[in-house]
Amino acid sequence: MSLDGLLHLEVLDHPFKGPEFLEFVEGVLDRMQPWPLSNFVLVIDNATIYKVPGI
Repeated sequence: MSLDGLLHLEVLDHPFKGPEFLEFVEGVLDRMQPWPLSNFVLVIDNATIYKVPGI
């Protein structure tokens, strides 16, 4: 979600796991821009599902 609306959305019928999160991030990154343009920050916490190769 950004000030301009949604950048990327995925709805699953099961909990997110590492591979699904990697696909989500790849979808978001396609819509992000370099600093200092809009949508240049991605904020995540330290959840275990984020600790997969490629993240």
